Amino acid sequence: MKSQKEYDAKTFPVTRASFSLTRNCNLRCTYPCFTNGCRVGDMPLDVAKKCVDFLFKNAVEYNEKEVEISFWGGEPLLRWFLLQEIVLYAEEKSAQTAVRVSFGGTTNGMLLTPEKFDFLDKHRIFFMVSFDGTKETPDYHRKTKEGFGSHKIIERNLRAVLKKCPIYRIRMSPFAERIEYFFEDCKSIFDLGCNYLMFSPVYESNFTEEKWLIWEEQCKKVVDYMKELKDQGRKVEIEHFKS
Repeated sequence: MKSQKEYDAKTFPVTRASFSLTRNCNLRCTYPCFTNGCRVGDMPLDVAKKCVDFLFKNAVEYNEKEVEISFWGGEPLLRWFLLQEIVLYAEEKSAQTAVRVSFGGTTNGMLLTPEKFDFLDKHRIFFMVSFDGTKETPDYHRKTKEGFGSHKIIERNLRAVLKKCPIYRIRMSPFAERIEYFFEDCKSIFDLGCNYLMFSPVYESNFTEEKWLIWEEQCKKVVDYMKELKDQGRKVEIEHFKS
């Protein structure tokens, strides 16, 4: 009889993982972050390679066809050269094992600049970009180290990347203080050229019963706008509405 450990490994082999390249970030958001404000800790290259080896070993051993690697932080693009090393190493392992590899991740968009596009495009690395909509909403909480709003820089980078790769996705962080502008924020994102977004609410903000009701009405307006776009021949999606 097989042990529980053997059964779990065979039934649920680990072939996908998020690589936390750094806990550091180039923003100083004033709403809670899952790093809890910790700015110390970078992933060494040798640890990253061991992680890649582990994923491919499992894929080969349990006859899985694909390995998935996501890049996280902090802000993963602060470790751009490490990210490139990991991608190239994983692609070598893919060629050796005939196991496909795909890449993704989440970025705040501040460093998602055109000089990176060729590498990202060549290796099919598709990031989800954290962005909250109209200027006033991102700039309310998402500030630089110097205390300035981040909207202008991120919107500029988003326009460039969406022009080159329209399948990029956006993740919003709706919060109570600006929830009455949720429709405007979603509309501005769709108007940028993004066709897919999801959201992770800032539950720690002051979501009173009144705020929840406002959000419900805002969501209905968003759905009406999505219907308008569909009637015009453009399909846009919001993950939470879809699921």
